[in-house]
Amino acid sequence: MFPPAPEHRPLGFFGRDRELARIKALADDVREGGRGRAVLITGPAGVGKSRLMAEVKRRLRDDGEVALECWCRHADPRPHGPLVDLLAAGAATMQEVGRRATRTERALNLLTGLAPAEASTATDHTPAFRETVRQALIELSDVHPPVLFVHDVHWADRATLDLVRYLLENLLSDPAFDWTPPDAGPEVDPLVEPAFRGLMVISFREDDTTRRLLEVARATDAVEHVPLSGLDADAVRALLQSPAMVERVLAASAGMPLALEQLVDALPSDPHALWHQQVDALPPDARALLDVLAVYRRACTLEQLTALAEDADVRGALAVLVKRRVVRRALSEGVVRFRFARPAAREAWYAAMEVERRRALHRRVAERLAAGLGAEPERI
Repeated sequence: MFPPAPEHRPLGFFGRDRELARIKALADDVREGGRGRAVLITGPAGVGKSRLMAEVKRRLRDDGEVALECWCRHADPRPHGPLVDLLAAGAATMQEVGRRATRTERALNLLTGLAPAEASTATDHTPAFRETVRQALIELSDVHPPVLFVHDVHWADRATLDLVRYLLENLLSDPAFDWTPPDAGPEVDPLVEPAFRGLMVISFREDDTTRRLLEVARATDAVEHVPLSGLDADAVRALLQSPAMVERVLAASAGMPLALEQLVDALPSDPHALWHQQVDALPPDARALLDVLAVYRRACTLEQLTALAEDADVRGALAVLVKRRVVRRALSEGVVRFRFARPAAREAWYAAMEVERRRALHRRVAERLAAGLGAEPERI
């Protein structure tokens, strides 16, 4: 049996009211008939990009809005993989409301290499390829102005990044021409709108590759840049005084003044050292499980971890990781699964792994998948 998991009560949402209000106002404007817009949320790891996007998504869904999302993941082997996920979710949404998604399905076939031979000659650098994806997103907005969340574009491959920039430059304005795929056929419905009528919310860390997206924000008022930095003193004060935070500090100190002082004294002067302080003393079996979770990328069952971690004491290691809040367990489809408590922590752990260790685990995961699929590991 595992020890009871620490309660993961959300600490609340603090210090981002202005940014939240602006994004919500843009979504309201789009819903009321305005033109398509985009928001670029930037900031370093841990600053709260995902938390802000989650709060925006929650409030929009409470209002009955259509919200679709995709994640760019480190070492995702699929070219344009995040956009495939986004369009697939959009096609499913259209199917639920009884609408055809012919342009979206055509774009999915092209992105995944399933297009007919006469269409597959379009590469990701050709206008035909990019226009096919652009018109698929326009088709999604025919039903209801959607809000599309694209997370962590700094992890995207170059092809995905180029396509995202093309969409930002060409999706939000009326085109100078009406382009129809030459092989589309009569089954492709005419577009109701010539341009996208929705909101794109894209998050990333600024680096040499993603700064190209910020150039678009400087060139058009259809794209807004929302940079995030650390919380100010008022927001930090509000967070520390929140009921969930007070309960955690009280549980850790039993309300003893000396213990409270020791908690504060134990804080490192460098915030980046907090993560290392949390994991450096982990036992070898716990570190082996984190390797598996970092490589596998998805929440794992106990059986999957046991198969992939080989000789590790999986139950004992999980007990340590859950207690230290490095790993979180949750019930999904009636099965208990385990994952990193925070996506940024998974990314940091994966980046710090030795290359040979990564390769060995990727191979092991491929072998397990192949055993279940009847395929060769090299093809997984």
